[in-house]
Amino acid sequence: MLKSLLNFFISDDNSNNSFYQVYQKLVKWKEGNVYPNSYDLPETISLPYDFWEKVKGLYRNTRNDKLERSVSVYWVDGDLILSSITTGSTSFVRSNSQIKVSYIPKNNEYFYKEIILDGKRYSRREVYFKKVPKQIDLHYLFNMHTHPPHLHNETTYYGFFSAQDIKSMISSGAIVTGLITDHFYLLFRTNKVDASVANLQDADLSSETITERYNYVLYKGALGKKLHRVLSHL
Repeated sequence: MLKSLLNFFISDDNSNNSFYQVYQKLVKWKEGNVYPNSYDLPETISLPYDFWEKVKGLYRNTRNDKLERSVSVYWVDGDLILSSITTGSTSFVRSNSQIKVSYIPKNNEYFYKEIILDGKRYSRREVYFKKVPKQIDLHYLFNMHTHPPHLHNETTYYGFFSAQDIKSMISSGAIVTGLITDHFYLLFRTNKVDASVANLQDADLSSETITERYNYVLYKGALGKKLHRVLSHL
């Protein structure tokens, strides 16, 4: 699991649009308690194979049973933790993973760093005593969730981000959130987001309005392919 997480964030792609480089900026923005300028984000984003396999699995399961699913990503003292999959109703899902990190003495020089996720051991490794932090750094990075397909006049379609999705993103303070349908979306909040977004309705939302009216940066791509910025203005 941990190897898959690291592969998720550290792609073999060394180009200037690998997600690892976006992630490095994301950490700095979170540490500075700021949202990015739109020009700080690239035109395209590449994601690694292991990540796409997880996304495709979430997509297939949601397509089959029509239930939304959610996965959250956390930062825990230098480790990236992927939450358990949470399954919701046909129209709503909430992720509420519980994470605990402990440093357990092994001997005079080493501790065991143990991470517990939802009551089960997620990982355990040795840490040199000088590397044990005085204060545990545990914070939420972002959430990604699925939307099930809908059928209208024998045509299958998927919904876009809902007003509730955006409001949840605002209330959490997240910089980025993801949506899985038959495509994959990443939505970044910028420092120019219009305050009126808190009052929007589902009917107000489209790729055009979220980027042009509300000043978010949106990426879209086929599952397993490179993400391209939608209506970008660098």
